[in-house]
Amino acid sequence: MGYYFYVIESGEAQYFGITKDLKDRLSRHNYGQNRSTKHRKNWKLVYFEEHDTLSKAKLRESAVKRRKQKFCPQRDVAQPG
Repeated sequence: MGYYFYVIESGEAQYFGITKDLKDRLSRHNYGQNRSTKHRKNWKLVYFEEHDTLSKAKLRESAVKRRKQKFCPQRDVAQPG
């Protein structure tokens, strides 16, 4: 199993993270078990991508966070070809 870079949303808020278990991680966000997301509920997974190493997943997360704008898969994901 690899590492996942993921994006979740609650209303207009977005959160980016890394995990090995998407289902468990989303559940912990929705049960208020994450300091950064506990003030909101009903987080929904809107995007994820799998990486074979933790360092690659962290690089991707850092690149997205540096953009300082809302993540948009149509704009922020490289298209094949």
